[in-house]
Amino acid sequence: MDSHSLNTFGQHLAPTILLIFLVVTSAEVVIDLLFNRRLYQLNDTLQNLSMFFINRIAGGLAGSYLFVVLSVGEHLVPWKLGVTWYSFAVTFLVVDFLYYFQHCSMHKYGWLVAFHSVHHTSEQYNFTTALRANIFLPVINPIFYLPAVVMGCDALSIAIAFAIIQTYQFLLHTQLVGKLGPIEGLLNTPSAHRVHHGNKPEQFHSNLGGALMVWDKLHRTYMAEEERIVFGTEGQPPGNLWHEQIGPFAALIRSRLTRKGVRLENQN
Repeated sequence: MDSHSLNTFGQHLAPTILLIFLVVTSAEVVIDLLFNRRLYQLNDTLQNLSMFFINRIAGGLAGSYLFVVLSVGEHLVPWKLGVTWYSFAVTFLVVDFLYYFQHCSMHKYGWLVAFHSVHHTSEQYNFTTALRANIFLPVINPIFYLPAVVMGCDALSIAIAFAIIQTYQFLLHTQLVGKLGPIEGLLNTPSAHRVHHGNKPEQFHSNLGGALMVWDKLHRTYMAEEERIVFGTEGQPPGNLWHEQIGPFAALIRSRLTRKGVRLENQN
């Protein structure tokens, strides 16, 4: 692999990903209708698609922003892995670990949780569920992937690896694929990701990896699918589009102001 091959691959990646989205989602809808699986609920699906279109409007800008930030960092780091199949494999492993770290952080820490919570509020689980994302998430993405630049990975390889992992994550959001035998616990699978979308706290904080489950195994966050999963966020039913996007940040601000008010009252 050389820089030209990597650039060519990157140029064809976006339309390929969109085609994958359209084909597999259409297939799932057809199967759902034919076999009455009740995987889709109209209002939920429309909300998921609305979030997708809003995110896609800014998608090119967000992707460029990520690439520009990583490129600036790349020019400040004197050591490079180069552009080879070997270096891309290393970059993919690094980015997959950073994805796990980012995902863990967005399940634990206040403001970061607000960037991610919308992804878990749907009580349905189908390919459109994967499209539920906060419109502000791209703002913080580069922070988590700059360490890959520091390790000598090039910006384009990081961006492509990130896009591949996101596409792989999309394919996990289905109930039509059962357990995959010896692959379970090694790669992330639909079964493992269904657990992650469960409404129990122990499920919600499990199976946080991108493409690999090795990070979950190492950090003891892996959980196998052993029971019927109830999807969504316990005690938090889905709201309207803008409440889902803005609500978590507004709740945090109110919480901080309330705590500050209590402290001032106690001091007086």
